[in-house]
Amino acid sequence: MKFPINSNILITGDSGKGKTSLLRCVAGLWNLRYGFLRCKYDCGHRGMLFLPQKPFFTEGSLRDQIIYPIARKLSQIDKDILYYLEKLDLNNLLEKCNGLDSNMQQSDWYDILSPGEGQRLSFVRLFFHKPPIALLDEATSQIGEEAERVIYKLCREKEINFISVGHRKSLYEFHDIRFHIEKNGEIIRKELFDV
Repeated sequence: MKFPINSNILITGDSGKGKTSLLRCVAGLWNLRYGFLRCKYDCGHRGMLFLPQKPFFTEGSLRDQIIYPIARKLSQIDKDILYYLEKLDLNNLLEKCNGLDSNMQQSDWYDILSPGEGQRLSFVRLFFHKPPIALLDEATSQIGEEAERVIYKLCREKEINFISVGHRKSLYEFHDIRFHIEKNGEIIRKELFDV
């Protein structure tokens, strides 16, 4: 399978067919058992950013969640952070979290945030870092279709290409090519403008 450069790819198929495994291998989080994989970018805030279905949060402040994996405090970023929080309807987190810099335990993040808020906050992280490629593993599954539309339009606006795993047909309009993994493991490629 070859992912064309500067195309937005959607990977679909039944559960257990290897969609998430494929993304984790592309991200370098898992090793291949056989075959090879060549990728122009490494995973990290300057190359590819991997957003799983259940976002990862670390110990620390709201700002720490957004700038992760950068460990140091950066100045002159509040304007961007506040813009993305507002754009993704997460202004309420400033009050919930006592501002950008109140420290919290890692477990607190999973108690404070609804699944949809957690996914939207991970996209604030994505837009903050602006990597050339985002690997989105059902990263909008807990978000309504209107918020999903805002997110994918922002990705395009920020020139972030993406490889998504998802099941909703609403995702088709944001992707150029669909790779569908059949029950027998065969991969079918379809140009989405034909849909």
